[in-house]
Amino acid sequence: MYPQILELVFKTHYSKLVFFALRYVSDREDAEDIVQEAFSKFLQKRESLLNEEENVIKSFLYQTVRNESLNYLKHQKIVHNHISEAENEEIQEPVLTHIIHSEIIAQIRAAIAELPAGCREVALELFIEGKKYHEVAEELAISVHTVKARRKRALAFLKPRLEELAWVMLLNCYTGITE
Repeated sequence: MYPQILELVFKTHYSKLVFFALRYVSDREDAEDIVQEAFSKFLQKRESLLNEEENVIKSFLYQTVRNESLNYLKHQKIVHNHISEAENEEIQEPVLTHIIHSEIIAQIRAAIAELPAGCREVALELFIEGKKYHEVAEELAISVHTVKARRKRALAFLKPRLEELAWVMLLNCYTGITE
């Protein structure tokens, strides 16, 4: 008995519900998917709904299609916003720029890792962490003069090991350290 009633409900309401969904979404396939989802929810609740009057079933289906359509539109808006944000980000800073920047930073970090221990600590704090001389001196329990001397030795060590672009980036981005 259930399969015949379900088939009757489907045949009776399917095309009307698709048309109703089309009032929210512009694509017929999307409207049909929404109606399919509504019927899927109807099947999940069929035990309680099949005993109800025709108007209750009809109301449930229309309300479900409406809610599913609104959820679909909300999802589309979120997707559109993410795409727009991604496009704006790519316009502002293209992916290639991010890749190059990452490669240069990796090269700088690798070169710093080769430094002697004292110079390496100072270089990491100054160049990577962006700390000031006095902050590094305090943290490492050494004098500001020692920090400056180790920085000087680190730069002398790094210059021949870094490609020109990485060297320039290191100087421009990380050596604006002040007292």
